[in-house]
Amino acid sequence: MPMSINRYSKTAVAIIQRAAADPSYRSLLLHDPDAALAGQDLSATERAALSSLTSESLNALIAELRG
Repeated sequence: MPMSINRYSKTAVAIIQRAAADPSYRSLLLHDPDAALAGQDLSATERAALSSLTSESLNALIAELRG
């Protein structure tokens, strides 16, 4: 299960927001997270959590963001 959205940095939250708004980026994040996260300033923990997202866990984070 992914970390709570409250534990992510602003960069990680922006990545999740982008995945929510951009279907192409969402697909890239889910299927090729190394490419989606390249060049992003993330902690090792955040990178691992974002790299292991499933569609269901990403949906849960997006729902948490939207409150």
